[in-house]
Amino acid sequence: MKQGKKMIPVLASVFFWACTPATRSISETEQLLKNLQKLPATGFMFGHQDDTVYGIGWDGAPEQSDVKRVCGDYPAVMGFDLGQLELDDTLNLDKVPFASIRREIINQYQRGGLVTLSWHARNPLTGGDAWDVSDSTVVQSILSGGTNQAKFEGWMEQIARFLNTLKSEDGTSIPVLFRPWHEQTGYEGIPDPNWWTKTLLPALGKYPIAYVLVWRNARERVTHFFAPYPGQASAVDFEAFYQQPKTLFAADVNLYE
Repeated sequence: MKQGKKMIPVLASVFFWACTPATRSISETEQLLKNLQKLPATGFMFGHQDDTVYGIGWDGAPEQSDVKRVCGDYPAVMGFDLGQLELDDTLNLDKVPFASIRREIINQYQRGGLVTLSWHARNPLTGGDAWDVSDSTVVQSILSGGTNQAKFEGWMEQIARFLNTLKSEDGTSIPVLFRPWHEQTGYEGIPDPNWWTKTLLPALGKYPIAYVLVWRNARERVTHFFAPYPGQASAVDFEAFYQQPKTLFAADVNLYE
């Protein structure tokens, strides 16, 4: 994102996504997952957010890349953000055309690279941006029976329609790593020290189980979570939330430098 463009030496994701045709898509997605599982034994993939859509001294120029200028090749991983797509805008929150993002995803796939997609969605309750934490009932409003359930489901349909357009020249659906809300609790932090147990947990209370994915900065440090970082206001409360029987956690790596 232009709000502090990130270099991503190690990547974590939430979902693998590939759409119809089903058989070919599953094959592509499963192969991607297998390759990623093998990768730690041999090295890592270097990534750069928005690599081919803007950079130092240029914006929107075709076939440009700061990484390629420096290293002679494109990064193995490219990240793009889908924020504002839920509003059916033509530009994302960084003013990058979604048409350009689609083109660059296809280009990256065709050169053998990997694409990760984040989604800094607007706040469905207040109408504010993705960093608006002024109301503590946002999660409740988008769950089943909530006032914004239909709105949020419509937003997800917008995302799905875009992802369904990601196809190669031969019609192959392109698998991507979809990681929405990847900074919702860690990068800026949650100011409310009891947010996890007093706000999020009650909102999930009527469901038999809630699946929450968090990232761990180092596998050997089981208390060092991306969401939130140790020392942040809600870090202690997160430990209590982590112990709840309604939560399941999948840990991986997501480093910011």
